[in-house]
Amino acid sequence: MSRTLSLIVCIALGAGYLIVGLWPFELQVKNNLGWQPGEDGTYFGWLSNVYTDGQIHLGRNAYPSAQVPEVSIELYLQSEHKNTGDIGTILSFYEDQLPPNLVIAQWRSELLLRTPVQTASGRRAHHEISVSADLRENARRFIVVTSGAEGTSFYVDGMLAKSYPRHTLRQDTLRGRLIVGDAPEGSSHWAGKLIGLAIFSRSLGAPEVARHYRLWARKRLEKFPAEPGLAALYDFGERAGRTIPDKSSGGNPLLTPEYYRTFRKTVLIPPWRDPHPYFSDIGDVGINVLGFVPFGFFYFLYRSLTRPGRRFRNFVLTALVSGIISVAIELIQVFMPIRSSSLTDLLCNIGGGLAGALLALMARSFFRPRIPRRDWSY
Repeated sequence: MSRTLSLIVCIALGAGYLIVGLWPFELQVKNNLGWQPGEDGTYFGWLSNVYTDGQIHLGRNAYPSAQVPEVSIELYLQSEHKNTGDIGTILSFYEDQLPPNLVIAQWRSELLLRTPVQTASGRRAHHEISVSADLRENARRFIVVTSGAEGTSFYVDGMLAKSYPRHTLRQDTLRGRLIVGDAPEGSSHWAGKLIGLAIFSRSLGAPEVARHYRLWARKRLEKFPAEPGLAALYDFGERAGRTIPDKSSGGNPLLTPEYYRTFRKTVLIPPWRDPHPYFSDIGDVGINVLGFVPFGFFYFLYRSLTRPGRRFRNFVLTALVSGIISVAIELIQVFMPIRSSSLTDLLCNIGGGLAGALLALMARSFFRPRIPRRDWSY
């Protein structure tokens, strides 16, 4: 193969990678919310969320004499989240840093509660507790998380499901922008119908939880504004233009914009922080590695025809150019809601390019014309 032809193939492959990596070239996507007048909730599909207009603080104790911050969160929902290994974020309080101050999410049939902690190295990580909430598809569940001096408890359909006596929430747990339906980074979508959400700045007891369950089931939400410590109340079956009104005195409506929005995109997410790590899926790893093998093969061939005898340098340049193409794709994907920027992809692409270069070296060695040894005997 000539040097010019190998260069043309490299350019064509690079252009193809850009097209495939950025398809369908959408910088904005519709907010996948479903709602009809008369229905009792809002459906959250893939790539959908609602959120407050700015940062709010709902964690101020209703009783100033309380020694420990008190918080209660009620969720009335019908999950359609697939029973896979993916975590779906139902709601979070995001204050411009990760992880958020509070995350309530679904994993399989379990409900997760995550709060930030400071590691010994000073890094911000999350602490997680969970409860088996029987979140089957299309099954309605009333879930309450309540935290106070006696710890944190989970209630499912009005009954106590699990308690963590040593786990309490901080004062800033309910501070930040309230985001419902997805993670702030847009990497943890939840699917299902959300019927109602109530937040209290106090700890609820078992009798109150059971009574609230009956009120939600009977759609008697007019009783809630009289409840002490009510910080937010959302009936997802109601709309006021592009908002879901807050029926409490707090006045913090949820926006329902036409287009889906992410609040923080991470550049080159490392494998240990990726919510969908490719190393857990051999098929995705294979695609990212094998996809760059042809480019590595033809680019190394082009370099060998241009600068023969510089084998190591040609290997380094193959890895470098493969990485440049991959980085360009990953950086553009930061601005695309349906894409994520992954360090795993970059490493796999570089590895594929080097594998292709090795194949090209082996092919040149195998097909190189052999000069017959001359017989000097006479």
